[in-house]
Amino acid sequence: MATPTVGPKAILTLAVATITEFAGVFLWVYFVDNHNQPLGIVLLVISLLAERIAVVMTALDMYGEHPLPKNFYPLVLFSGFVEGVIWIVWLIIWDGIPGLGGPIAATIAMFVMQLLAHSWQMSLALNKPPIFQFATGGLTIAFSAIEALGTFGWLTLFRGGNLILSGVVLFLAFTIEHIVQGLAVDKASPPNFT
Repeated sequence: MATPTVGPKAILTLAVATITEFAGVFLWVYFVDNHNQPLGIVLLVISLLAERIAVVMTALDMYGEHPLPKNFYPLVLFSGFVEGVIWIVWLIIWDGIPGLGGPIAATIAMFVMQLLAHSWQMSLALNKPPIFQFATGGLTIAFSAIEALGTFGWLTLFRGGNLILSGVVLFLAFTIEHIVQGLAVDKASPPNFT
């Protein structure tokens, strides 16, 4: 297998994943806060599915010479559903506990849920069980923490009325998260598609 390289395709898929997740999450909360939950949830689902398409594009680009496991595509789509549930649970916790307790509890919950989900997603992408083996890896912990802390900063600023700065914080958090996640997948490669 050729060593994966970062080229224009990898940069494009990183950009697609980052922009779609950013837009979906940002607009989801915007519409939830403006009493249009159905539209917000639709945008969140579409963005997470678009992000998953970028994941599939990356996998095909990096590992195209190996056939992907038969269950790869449905599991990738299911992982988008799982991430959508994580986001919804996160916001319910944030809004459901009064005072600073809600944001703190939501941030901790986001970190734990994303750490487990990211480990599962890496195991899936590389076909390397057990599914939570990457949860103790330093890079997986780092990019899960980046996402959790980034969302804390974003929603605090967003709900404080600073939409532009909040958007910058969220976009940077997702960009850094996706870069570190790519490094973690690369470090854990090659996939076990035999």
